[in-house]
Amino acid sequence: MHRYSIELIVEEKHLDENRHVNNIIYLNWAQYISGEHWKKVATQQMLLDYAWVVSRNEIDYLKQLKLNDQVCITTWIEKCEKATSIRVIEIYNKQKNELAAKAVIIWYALNPKTQKPLRIAEDVKKLFGV
Repeated sequence: MHRYSIELIVEEKHLDENRHVNNIIYLNWAQYISGEHWKKVATQQMLLDYAWVVSRNEIDYLKQLKLNDQVCITTWIEKCEKATSIRVIEIYNKQKNELAAKAVIIWYALNPKTQKPLRIAEDVKKLFGV
């Protein structure tokens, strides 16, 4: 299984009116790291062959993050089924060494020209250790 991580610091722009990092920000981070992971690992041909859309996302909001917290976001692909890729994202508070949120995002693969569902090829699955 191929894991990919990024780190960031919670900034003012990440906080809502209650001074919390909310689910929308967590989902934005989850979708961002998903896209970055794909761009980092995929070949140029794969980038041309696939268009991805989010078909479903779920998040468990576990612990509150606050301004200046150091965050590590890690993602991996849990499994691929036909045209769907099920990706897990964990968001950790590094100072407290605790899980702040966990998301599952289901990405749907499309042919970029026809916009029709595209079965995920075996070489793409192998790239991510699925």
